[in-house]
Amino acid sequence: MDDLVDNKVNVIKINNVNETYLYKIYLELISYTEMIASKFNNNIQLRDDIRHTTYDGVSKVISSFRYYSKDKKIYDLIGIDVDLKTLKIFIRVAYMNKIISGKNYQAWSRKIELVGYALGKRINSVKEYN
Repeated sequence: MDDLVDNKVNVIKINNVNETYLYKIYLELISYTEMIASKFNNNIQLRDDIRHTTYDGVSKVISSFRYYSKDKKIYDLIGIDVDLKTLKIFIRVAYMNKIISGKNYQAWSRKIELVGYALGKRINSVKEYN
């Protein structure tokens, strides 16, 4: 495995963003988003806004692992949080306009929450160890 152990603080440093929990769970969110996007037949703008926000978030996940500066990492991670909050608003609008069902709304919200939890852990680790 490509992981290196830093003996000073006993932290595993991940060299590849693909190995991180945050990245993997975000990909699950993208997969679900693409599956549900087919229900947005008459609301193309809302669908495109949801897709753009979702893909913008994963782009920030990747770039946050590329920066060496703690401040730049935190900036991107906070940007992901903003994207997640925006996604929640978009899916709430989709639910209120009866584009998606209550079950879809709950499942989508749960996936966003999981990304949010993973994001919180990542922010804390960057603040603590970088």
